[in-house]
Amino acid sequence: TKMTVAARSSRAAAAGLLLAATVILVVGPPGRPSWAGMSAVAAAVLVPALGWYGGRRAATAGARPVFAFRAVMAVALIDVVLLVASGRVV
Repeated sequence: TKMTVAARSSRAAAAGLLLAATVILVVGPPGRPSWAGMSAVAAAVLVPALGWYGGRRAATAGARPVFAFRAVMAVALIDVVLLVASGRVV
């Protein structure tokens, strides 16, 4: 099935905004970012790319392409963990 331009744009925007949130959570607080924070940023870049790839493979095989949704949820979970681990009240 062909994805509409709006659906592609929506997925790209969700991934981009979540990546921006991850970067802000890591580099926003004073001091140098920790290795765990930088690993979270790397994961926030890698996971949506893998989700996109998995979604393309699933669509080619005729299955439902849910990998992109799961990738966005994984990055959102990373952001929640970063926020809780920071110990700051927002």
